[in-house]
Amino acid sequence: MSAWPVLVTLGALLFYFWTGLQVGAARTKFKVPAPATTGNPDFERVFRVQMNTLEWLPIFLVSLWTFNLYWDGRLGAIIGLIWIVGRYLYAHGYAIAAEQRSMGFLIQALAVMFLFLGALIGAVMSMFKKLFMVGTGVVIGVAGTLWMARGPVSAVWAANDRFEDYIMTTGAVLVNRRSPSDGVWLLDYRTGRLLGTVIDQSTGTITGWAELDLVQEFGIPPRNNVHFMMTTGSVNGFQSALYLAETVSGKFGVYTMGLRSDGQAGIAIRRQDITTFRAAGNAAAGQLPAAAPLAPLPPVAPVGN
Repeated sequence: MSAWPVLVTLGALLFYFWTGLQVGAARTKFKVPAPATTGNPDFERVFRVQMNTLEWLPIFLVSLWTFNLYWDGRLGAIIGLIWIVGRYLYAHGYAIAAEQRSMGFLIQALAVMFLFLGALIGAVMSMFKKLFMVGTGVVIGVAGTLWMARGPVSAVWAANDRFEDYIMTTGAVLVNRRSPSDGVWLLDYRTGRLLGTVIDQSTGTITGWAELDLVQEFGIPPRNNVHFMMTTGSVNGFQSALYLAETVSGKFGVYTMGLRSDGQAGIAIRRQDITTFRAAGNAAAGQLPAAAPLAPLPPVAPVGN
């Protein structure tokens, strides 16, 4: 059993004892001998404080102890202390003038109401605890099934499209864990450029474009016929990677997007790895030598916002 409700109960009884002492002092001060309870308005107000406290005390104590059967005893003790404070404000204001008792009365009444409703809710929940647990399990199970039925998230992120000399694909980019972002990759066949940007889903704004020269990146000779293929895949729940292949040179690269590492605003495209999946120009012959990674290049800086 928690000691906090016990201390508050003793405090409430001490407060009631104090109101009795106040009545005794008022009898002497205003010359109202026992057993009379009327005759002087100032005495009558002090007497009404004691009687009103006595009227509320059983309601408060029962509500306090039933509340603490189902909830944390410290919470009940705090509400109980608020009740005692409200009773004191009631007594102090009432002793001055009847019109000044309202604030204290309201505070102590709200405290008792909170304890009473808390005890009622706790009792109902205790009665239907098993039903509540079964219902919660069903809700969680249905929600989990619906979540799993969505399928892999990466299947949505790996959407791509092509029109004439342009290819576009999308994937998640980790910029801010609290605000999901979509990354957009755009490959321009005409100029041999790979462009990337990030769209903030919460605001719908574009975070500028980053650029990578694929002619230099893949070592493609000028005026050479090229054929690019690309798609995205999920690295984790917040970040995707772009997989880019060029069939003539036989190069295959892995790229990601993110904030610039130099602290400036904008997006940068970073190469994670690049290799060859066959010798250049041997697509028809089908020669597949062992892949060897090329020397890494520094991250490509963005063009601007």
